[in-house]
Amino acid sequence: YIWTLCLAFSGEVWRVAAELHSFSAETLNEIIDAVPNAMLVKDERHRWILVNETLCREMGRSRSELLNRTDFDLLTAEQAEKNWISDNLVLASGEPHETEVDYPRLDGGGRTVVVRKRRLFLPGENGISVPAVVVVIVDVTRFRLAERHARILALSDPLTGMPNRLLFGQRLEEALEKGRRNLERFALFVLDLDGFKEINDRWGHAAGDRVLRVVGDRLVSTM
Repeated sequence: YIWTLCLAFSGEVWRVAAELHSFSAETLNEIIDAVPNAMLVKDERHRWILVNETLCREMGRSRSELLNRTDFDLLTAEQAEKNWISDNLVLASGEPHETEVDYPRLDGGGRTVVVRKRRLFLPGENGISVPAVVVVIVDVTRFRLAERHARILALSDPLTGMPNRLLFGQRLEEALEKGRRNLERFALFVLDLDGFKEINDRWGHAAGDRVLRVVGDRLVSTM
């Protein structure tokens, strides 16, 4: 549901972006500053000709430090090269382009963003429209973390954090398939806790849970 809302909002951003050509240069910055997502526009020479406040804040630079620069001035060579190629594809074909990228944060953390690009035309000299690339950057870090957390919960025991029966079944099927394919053998180790019922009966389930967590920690640390 949250991801659907994110896509719906992004669609509204694209609607605004598609109409940028109809506004005067004086109002373009005000328009894109109203967009909460990071946003920029590049010309045919890949220069950043419009940037919004969100992008400036996320990059830790002022607008004057970003304008009329290219990706090679502001990003790593690898990132810039990838952007250059996708920008050219968008400019040449007119087809939108979307990719998901992991970027470092200024505070040392990491974030995942979806970068969406689309061609549009801006007013040029003598009334001739010139092509440009509008880039909208949507931060999906929270959504990806939530997805990862959901996968962990689905495949791990909530008490010990160890793989649960579902993940065990998947790993067993993978091992069997690999063994059949490569004519390999594998060992399956079964562990039983003697006297565990007595711990629960005498000391209660809370004590039994602590024992399971300790056993789980020791298994993880030794295997």
